[in-house]
Amino acid sequence: MEVPPEICEKPSTLRHPATKQTRITQYLKKVKSRRIKKQNTWRPSKCQGGRMSTEMKEVMTPIIQTPSVNVKEATTGPQVHNVMKIQNGKDFQNFGKITHAIEMTKMKTLLKLGESVCKVCVNGRVCGIGFLLFQRFILTNAHVVLHILNDNMQQLSQLFTVTFDELPDRKIPVEVTAYRYGHDSSYRPLNYALLQLVGSEENVPPNLLPPALLSKCSHSPQEGKIFIIGHAEGDEKKMCITFITEFEKRPMAFCRYFSENRGHLAEIMESLWKEKWDFELMDNPHVMTYDASFLHGTSGSPVFQDSCQLVSLHTGGYSYTKDGKSYSIMEHAFPIMAIVQDILYKLLHNKVMQNQHKLDYLAGFSREALRGTQDMICMMAEFITEVVLKLGEDQLYPSALQVLLNATKGTTQRVKTQLRKALGVAINTKPSFKDISQEGMLTMANTGEENSGMKTLCRFLFEEERRALKDIHLNVLGEDKQQMKNRGKAKGRPGREGNMQSKALMRF
Repeated sequence: MEVPPEICEKPSTLRHPATKQTRITQYLKKVKSRRIKKQNTWRPSKCQGGRMSTEMKEVMTPIIQTPSVNVKEATTGPQVHNVMKIQNGKDFQNFGKITHAIEMTKMKTLLKLGESVCKVCVNGRVCGIGFLLFQRFILTNAHVVLHILNDNMQQLSQLFTVTFDELPDRKIPVEVTAYRYGHDSSYRPLNYALLQLVGSEENVPPNLLPPALLSKCSHSPQEGKIFIIGHAEGDEKKMCITFITEFEKRPMAFCRYFSENRGHLAEIMESLWKEKWDFELMDNPHVMTYDASFLHGTSGSPVFQDSCQLVSLHTGGYSYTKDGKSYSIMEHAFPIMAIVQDILYKLLHNKVMQNQHKLDYLAGFSREALRGTQDMICMMAEFITEVVLKLGEDQLYPSALQVLLNATKGTTQRVKTQLRKALGVAINTKPSFKDISQEGMLTMANTGEENSGMKTLCRFLFEEERRALKDIHLNVLGEDKQQMKNRGKAKGRPGREGNMQSKALMRF
């Protein structure tokens, strides 16, 4: 299957030499040159009177209040009655105490969203995880796909399929539509691949597919609880509960792990130099980090926040092996909003795909996105603004503008109001559009198709103003009629009730 050449160019790697000076590598060099000092543990002294000093509290707080929870056994499939066993800095087996609970309604919601998660397989072997993003498109990590693309990056060299638990007998072949393994135009690190289900809708009817997750996308939080759903090592579907490691606490989390696992330093250093761990990601506040131990075969798993919104794409971590057992220092995920925004631009700028296919995919993406969160609506508003700015650069843009605005017809009035406000904010941020009037927007169109698109946009943007003017006009007319009626009564003229009574007497 041919893959568009502009999206199949040799990707820029995310990995950089491990010798670059970051906060983590500086610490590791110290570890290599000398032994780690004895772990700092506070013990009450006589001079402190058995109480922790203020200075010691500041040092020990990040260690005591660890922002991670490791799931020992997660709920699989629809078995809601299997209680999650969670360890939060305590020995669960000895104490038998569950230190964290989750509401059943939230559990059911997550299980429903988890139906969209699928296994990504090469020749029947699980190599990663994906999930249904919109229509017939699957989202996974780019590094899951790269090793099966041939040398000229034009087609897949092996059979690539996906399998849903709800459709166990169907191994659906897929093809690569777009991917990015590197940085986007804003120099944000991304690692994703968009796959399309191959075959007619008769083979895989839309009503058999699980719900898409595009409408659930939202911006990544900086802290709090998260849920990761995937097939660890190709096993049954599991859900892992953990907490985000805040950006400021990442170096402390690394230090704590090294101090608690001194016997693993040789294996850690070996994996560091062999795999060339990219610690620059740890200096990026937009990358989400956590301790989940969701290791091999889980790349591409969706990450949900506490309100059950999709916020990140689980990508990898700093893992190593000791005595045949896998360990991980920390895992990371890329923000989903940056990924879906990049997908939207790639679908529109694909030079190999036919224009009608682009518009069809854009329509499906827009309809699903406008059913989503406020973040998705604001992203769509920014994209519409970019299309308007480039209206005369390509003959596809006027048609794309019509498709985007037509997608609003099937939405609720609340969504239209939110989109209209977001569009007003996005347009005012552009110098050429700031405080522009309806007549000014129409003068930007050069062709008949551009003029039609701009008229549609103006009708949508200024609909509230027209409605407000209409209401004012009706109110003025109503007041004039009431004043005329009152004037007639004052002069002794029969009003409406008097006319009706006189007509009734005449009939009698």
